[in-house]
Order: sequence, then structure tokens, then C-alpha cells
Amino acid sequence: MIPNNNNIIDQVPLSPILHKTASAEKLFQIHVHEPTRHRFFIKGTEITRAILEGIEEIEEYEELQDILHLFQTDASKRRFGFPGLEVAIESFEEYIRGRGEEHKEFDFYQHLLPKIAQYALEATESELIERLPLIEMHQQGSFTVKPKDVRCILANAFFLNISSEIHNFMQKDRERDFGVLDFNRLYVCRLEESIERIICQLSYFYQQANHEQQLCIDREDIVFTRHNLTVEEEPNWAEMKDIDFSNAEEAKSIIKLHDGRMEDILCRGFVDFANRFIHIGSIIPSLTQEEILFSCCPESFLTLLICESLSDTEIMTMRGMVRYSEYKGYLNTFEFTGLYEPLGHTVDIIIMDAISRKHFQPEMIKRDLNKAYLGFKNVPEKEITSGRWGCGQFGGDFVLKFVQQLCAAKVTGKSVYYSTFKDEQCIKDLTEVLESIISSKITISELYYIMSTYHEYRAINSKAYFIDYLRQELQRKK
Repeated sequence: MIPNNNNIIDQVPLSPILHKTASAEKLFQIHVHEPTRHRFFIKGTEITRAILEGIEEIEEYEELQDILHLFQTDASKRRFGFPGLEVAIESFEEYIRGRGEEHKEFDFYQHLLPKIAQYALEATESELIERLPLIEMHQQGSFTVKPKDVRCILANAFFLNISSEIHNFMQKDRERDFGVLDFNRLYVCRLEESIERIICQLSYFYQQANHEQQLCIDREDIVFTRHNLTVEEEPNWAEMKDIDFSNAEEAKSIIKLHDGRMEDILCRGFVDFANRFIHIGSIIPSLTQEEILFSCCPESFLTLLICESLSDTEIMTMRGMVRYSEYKGYLNTFEFTGLYEPLGHTVDIIIMDAISRKHFQPEMIKRDLNKAYLGFKNVPEKEITSGRWGCGQFGGDFVLKFVQQLCAAKVTGKSVYYSTFKDEQCIKDLTEVLESIISSKITISELYYIMSTYHEYRAINSKAYFIDYLRQELQRKK
């Protein structure tokens, strides 16, 4: 590798397929722009164009593998194949061919891959790359982007044609907490989680290719916004003595329990059970709620490049996201089941992270109440779909997180559809809790006191769960 002032020239082995696209002398060198203040860069030279324009000549996986190796800046990785990608392509072809007689001849390499290359080449026509901002921590602000420009970036990511200053998100000496948009860890892995996530990405490109007018040209812009809760704006939960849940009809409209999935309710507001490092800063063979959400709404992946991690007083919103894939399962049972219907259904995603430790410490209680408040407040929609936010991988108590979201919904005037994910005991317990809150006519101030003092109660009664303490205090209130 020979660096100079403005670029890096990276020597790579030639693939036979590339002789069809440009001269061997030129293709022996790939010109790569240095990272700029934008923190990532797309290779956009004449050589790159020649390679991508030659995609139409590709007929099989081995040729695609050679192309992807050319785009890998780390030469040590070029000895590995991409079994996850290979199986995903085969599975997606099988799915599309099974959709009806008119699709029986579908061939990924003939019908879809050239389209993805076309989208990647649009980087040379787009002003986006030159003006893409960083949405930094503690800096409130919005960034509006056209779906076509996001598609261009995702297409380059498909070809491993995005390089970043951060090669390993977990490196200890990194200066900033931004993520990496890199599908390599999915491509090289044979796990079902990898394969299914790649299939979701192919579903995105397939629908973009077949419904471009609706999903790209005529569609509203996507807006990424960082929201910060200032000290002046922070709710005083302890002083909300006049806000209660005594109106049963109103209380049951504030939070509506159901045992389906969050996606089963066609609300526009949708809560992402986020990590403070959005999507953990990388794309790996894992399928938590947030990772499922990003795979089904792939335009969300842009946040990895432009959004720094969240502080304790921040959330992000992504307005105008489209869901492309239907699925079933969770974690290692996740499975792509088809193209999402209705076509073009948009959601406004609320990226709000919950704590993963010390859940009942008063300062943590307040933190997550404020997170839910800030998230609900900053989407214009009246109705929001949520669920066991802060539970699962984050280890939170499902009753505590329910009460926190109930309080936040009440104060912000929202109506939350609360999914229990087919957990019969959970919906039974939460229904009982809601009924007790209504009948006790308890105020938010009093609920806040109960949440904040449970840690003292548990110090004396180590086997008592939060729901036991809450029941006791609600009964005492009656």
C-alpha cells in the first residue's frame, strides 16, 4: 500500500470477470479517497465505476465474490468467502420464484444485482456524500435525506464499498462513538441469523427495483433528528400531584395492552428498544428487537454512519421509514417470511435506550422516565406502538418499564399500544396492575415515589418483586 497526500492506492488481485469491464492495467489499482471529516467514504473513481458497470456480466456467486474481494480494504480478509451471502441469495431466489408463474424465471444475478450496482453508481451523481453531516452527542439538530440517496449508500454497503475510520467499533482508542456500516460479518457467517438478515436486505433492494416510483421517487424525505432534554424542560415527576389515572376510560386509552407483535398495530410511531450505541454500532449475526427493526427497515442503517451514541438525556427519531420485510421469531428463531404488506407503510421510529443495570436506583428510575417522555413527546403521532422496552437483553423489570411508559404517555398525551409478545402471564399481570392503578386513583407523583423507594423495600425484603411492592402500595392507597 503506497500512500500519498490525497489518496491511497491499494493493489489487489484481478478476477477473470473484470477483464470484461476494463483493462487489466487500470483494474490493478483501486483509487480510494482519504477519510474526510465526514468519517466515512465511498470509493467513487473511474475504476470503481468500471467494476460496477461490469456487474451485468456476472452470472454466478463466485464472480460476485471476486468483485466483493476487490472492495475489501483489508487484504487479509480476501482469502475468505461469503457463505452467508451465497445461501441468502439462493434462498431469496427460491422465495421470489415461489410467488407465482410470472416470477419463476427470477435470477438474482440477472434481474437484481445490476440494479443494486446501478444504485451504487448514483454516488457520483449525488451531492449527499459531500454534505452528509454528523449528528453529534449533545447537539440537537435534524438531517433530511432523500430515499434515493439512502439507497445509494446501502447499495455501496452491499458491495462492501464503504470504508470507515473505525474498523472495529469496540476499539478502545476510538475518539467518537459512531458505528460502522459493514455487512461483511453477515456475509462471512453461515449462521441462520446472518442469512436471514441478508435476505431482508435483498428484499429491500427487490422492492426498490420493482416499486421505485412509490418507494423512492414519490415518497416523502427521511428525517433524522437528535433530541436533547434540557434541565429547564425536564419534568418534575415528584411534583405531579394533580395528574392521576382515576378516569378509567381515559386510562385504558392511554395504554392498550395486546398479546400480538408491535408490528401488528399499524401505528406510525414505533419504539426502538435501542442500545445507547445505536444498533450496537455494527451489523452482526444477532436479532434483538432493535436489530430486527433495522433489518425490516434497512434505511435505518444510515444512523450507524451519522449518529453518535446517545447520552442519558437524548433520544433520536427517524421520520418516514418504510418497512420492507415480514418475519416471525426472535433471536435465533428469526425468519424472513415475505415482502411486507401494505407496500410503502411508513413509520416514525423512536430510538430510545433504557439502562441495563441498577434499574431501581432513583437516578436510573428518573433517567428512563425522562427517556420515555422525550421519545413520546417528539413524534407528532397520537398513537405509538411499544412493548417491553428495557426488558429482555437489558434485564429490566417488565412491570417497572410498563409503569414508566404509562406515566410518560399520560404526560405527553399519547396513546400507547403495548405488546406483550404472546406472554399470557405478562398481559395478565399488567392488566391487573392497570386496573389497580385506576381504582386507587393514584397520582403520578405517588407512582414515582413507589418506583423510587422499591430499592429500600427490597433491601429488607430480598425476595419481593417490584410487582409485590406495587400491589402493596396500591392496596394501601385504596
